Amino acid sequence: MKLNSLLVKIIALFLVIFIFYTPRVNAQTSSLSVSGKVTNENSNGMPGVTVTIKGASSNTLTGEDGSYNISVPNGKGVLVFSSVGFRPQEIAVNNRAIIDLTLGVSQKALEEVVVVGYGSQKKSDVTGAVTSI
Repeated sequence: MKLNSLLVKIIALFLVIFIFYTPRVNAQTSSLSVSGKVTNENSNGMPGVTVTIKGASSNTLTGEDGSYNISVPNGKGVLVFSSVGFRPQEIAVNNRAIIDLTLGVSQKALEEVVVVGYGSQKKSDVTGAVTSI
């Protein structure tokens, strides 16, 4: 009889632990789906913009019309938007489901960079013929 009573108490203890532990696990793994549209200064959608969660490995690219969708853990974090020739921007999510933004053109002179097959160099460092398109 003592063995059955002890077995019932152990099972009840495991059930209580399971019931109280389960909500915490679900709360930690919940995520918020954030979507929006990235435009340039002329209000045109920008395709190919990288959208990254700061400090995490997950990222996505904007579609042809500049729209994106990314899952943010716990609805908190910072989204980083970056594209070649534009200033990167960081936006805090703060449980917002829709985040639209406009990327501004970078002030860096892109004409001073020459892209070569194995990397990039400044125009002034290149020896040989250089053509500008």
